[in-house]
Amino acid sequence: VSRDACVRAAAERAAARRLAARAGVPFRGLWLACDPDEMRRRVSARRGDASDADLAVLERQLAEAEEPADWTRIRSDGPVDAAVASMLEAVEAG
Repeated sequence: VSRDACVRAAAERAAARRLAARAGVPFRGLWLACDPDEMRRRVSARRGDASDADLAVLERQLAEAEEPADWTRIRSDGPVDAAVASMLEAVEAG
């Protein structure tokens, strides 16, 4: 089960865990962490992508996010291939 979204609230994360359990697959929570200024730069640079998030949405997410203690933290403010490698390593480690 993969959930490509900002999962800020504990209830949303619990629902993702339950979905995996119902599907009979392991759950591995990955929290992508990025420097807020880098996030602002990336959002400001978006042109014609699928996301409807703008800087106002990002600021709300930053203010409301609750980083889960039981998820693996992955740095995502560097090169994409480094973040992907870290995610794969975390998933494989189980």
